[in-house]
Amino acid sequence: PKNPGAPRHFVHDEGETPAFAMAVRKIQRSQHCFPTVSEESMEWMTNTTLGEFCAGKSSDDYLGTSQDVIQELGYVDEDNKLAMDHNVLSMVWEMHEYLPEAIHLCAALEQMYIRFCYNKTKSFKEADATQND
Repeated sequence: PKNPGAPRHFVHDEGETPAFAMAVRKIQRSQHCFPTVSEESMEWMTNTTLGEFCAGKSSDDYLGTSQDVIQELGYVDEDNKLAMDHNVLSMVWEMHEYLPEAIHLCAALEQMYIRFCYNKTKSFKEADATQND
């Protein structure tokens, strides 16, 4: 199997705190748990569904379609490395049952940050009027 710890797969060095990257590597070493999924596993997870298999059909285009979509959304670059903040994309993943809302929230996060957080005082951020906006 391919090494998921290879720099091409390990996205936590850029833009994250060094402590997070070290913690993930420590878990990887001690538990043999990898923070990434191999390409073979991605193909297996996105291949023929049970319904298609039972109907005697097969499909293998979902992975490519998914990669095209997340690249067009700006979530990954052409090498499928994260192009956005890890925490933002983790939010999208965690909200997978509300995917349309997650995609729209992701698109609006930067504007919300600028409106409510960037160069704002603590009292502004904690004010009831700000919370009501």
